[in-house]
Amino acid sequence: MIEITVDMEAIIKQAILSFVATVNEDGTPNLSPKASLTVTNGVLYFADIASPRTILNLRRNPAVEINVIDIFQRRGYRFKGRALILSPGDDEYLMIADWVRATNGLEYPVDHVVKIETTSIIPLRSPAHVFANPPRNQDEIRSTYYQKYGVKPIMTKTTAANGKEAAYHGVPAEDDYGYAQAINIGNMIYVSGQLSHDDKGTMIAPAALDETGKPVDFSMMAEQMRVTYANAAKILAEFGATFDNVVEETLYVLDVDEASAVAGKVRKEAYAQARPQCASNLIGVSRLAFPEQLIEIVFKAVLPTV
Repeated sequence: MIEITVDMEAIIKQAILSFVATVNEDGTPNLSPKASLTVTNGVLYFADIASPRTILNLRRNPAVEINVIDIFQRRGYRFKGRALILSPGDDEYLMIADWVRATNGLEYPVDHVVKIETTSIIPLRSPAHVFANPPRNQDEIRSTYYQKYGVKPIMTKTTAANGKEAAYHGVPAEDDYGYAQAINIGNMIYVSGQLSHDDKGTMIAPAALDETGKPVDFSMMAEQMRVTYANAAKILAEFGATFDNVVEETLYVLDVDEASAVAGKVRKEAYAQARPQCASNLIGVSRLAFPEQLIEIVFKAVLPTV
């Protein structure tokens, strides 16, 4: 099985809607839209909320293809593989079903959860990346299609008189606590502590808590770490930066042993390098901002001088 990378996970989160193709009994294609496609521990899952035909087809023939496109970035991925149908009571089913209901509401039915054993992943790129003359970078393409669709991005930037440029996710804590997700001044980018949340600020892969509200299970550390890096990638992109521009990171974690066990693999995926070229600090702490939170990461990045 091919593991899902940080960039693939970011595309899935940003696109929201995906399309799942299965084969009908007569050999014709069945295409079903899904807003429940998600990644946990490097594996693709989607929920059967109202997809009886998809499930029927997969029981007969587990071959599946899923296409995900970020319409603003004009790129995405084609995932091919074999589907495994999980029923209520299965631990992985419960994990995804709980996420669906926490995101959409307890009234949402989750009849099954489908786990994908990916055998092929192909990047998809719009002709906008290839044929535009003059060539356009990712930020220019994104801006063009925001305008084309009449969409104002949730993430915003402001520039103060002192030259500081600030970026915001639009989550409640930015107003409640009073801070920016990142500050760009000169060629330096300072990224505030990032964590595992979606665009509404809801925690992704929350840790299980005991009766006193303290984490008792740290197995979600890797998934929280992946989502945290994906969120940081979006913040950096607002300033035209990537992880290649990061010079220092600090990981604050509740369990150093668990973090150390998974950090190497997750970080190498995020930086797309066998040995990420940045200074890195791993620091154990007694608690973080939210009870279910296991990790928070701070970044410093440097843009090339013109």
